[in-house]
Amino acid sequence: MVLKLHELVDSARQEEKLPGIIGERCVHSKIETACCKACVESCPRQAWLLDDEALRLDAGACDGCGLCVPACPEGAINCRHEIMIGQWRGSSLAICACEYVDSTDNEGVVPCIHAIGLQDVLKLYQTGIVDWAVATADCQSCQRGQGMHLSDRVDSINRALRRDGCCEIRLSRRSLMDWQRLKQEIGDCSTDRRLSRRGFLRGFVNTAHQYGVELFELSDDKPVPFTPPGQMLPNKTETTLWPYLPVIDSRICNGCDACVKLCPHHAIQLLEADEQSSYRLNPQACSGCGVCVDVCEQQAVSLYEWKRQQQQELLLKNFRCSYCGNLFHIPTGQPVDTERVCRVCARYRHNNNLYQVLN
Repeated sequence: MVLKLHELVDSARQEEKLPGIIGERCVHSKIETACCKACVESCPRQAWLLDDEALRLDAGACDGCGLCVPACPEGAINCRHEIMIGQWRGSSLAICACEYVDSTDNEGVVPCIHAIGLQDVLKLYQTGIVDWAVATADCQSCQRGQGMHLSDRVDSINRALRRDGCCEIRLSRRSLMDWQRLKQEIGDCSTDRRLSRRGFLRGFVNTAHQYGVELFELSDDKPVPFTPPGQMLPNKTETTLWPYLPVIDSRICNGCDACVKLCPHHAIQLLEADEQSSYRLNPQACSGCGVCVDVCEQQAVSLYEWKRQQQQELLLKNFRCSYCGNLFHIPTGQPVDTERVCRVCARYRHNNNLYQVLN
């Protein structure tokens, strides 16, 4: 069967809209017990399928909206969508419109503006972009508008910026006519000035005043190191509201170190000393992936969003197991077994049956 030219073009466009995935970033590639279903739950068309064997994408069901991209805590999903940035009335401005309000295939039009994630907004904020102009259809009646909106993300960021005395982000919703007029004012984009996330961060300051307008890719399909959103906040003080905040309950933690060993960004670290060690909690490194919660057999780890850090470390008391002789630690203040037995020996009494020979 020979496909007509327009069918080939439509097929290529549909394939380009499909999200890609960087497998090594996905939490399901790190631990089998991961509970993350962010991509599945964010998809309005149920295109993502997750079972015990694999994470799959139903290409026929996917319409390329990109809502799964900001939902993924590890930045494992990417789509090739671009927004416009440029100089307008003496300040830097980001503009975009959803495809339902502007069906033309022009720069700055994305399938859904709510596919713009926390990291995208913060990365542009780092370069001085605090003004956003967006045009959308009726999000309340749209299937894509039932989850978290771009305005929700901006509001959360602004609460943190306001607390630290920083300039807030201004997000304005425009009519289609006003948006098109604004787009015309900042100039037409040329295809040779597309910038990736990294290229934008390197080149925007030097090129924006020359060209007036650029394109910024909302996702990067290259397996570069992932940057948690907490690292992008302008100020990091005792009063900072962190995008994601891990907390350990000292009353039930058994000091097994599972959260330390499996956290992909070392948001929970073990600081060892001769007599007293500690767990150090670093919220600016936390991506909110939830691995620490998933692996904690004691359910001692909790994950909060946009909270101020009150627990910076959890003190640990060191002991040597009277059964196996290995060092172990538990949170200071917890009662210690009079025999000073580690958690493994306390459960299995290895000195009695580890080397038994079975007939």
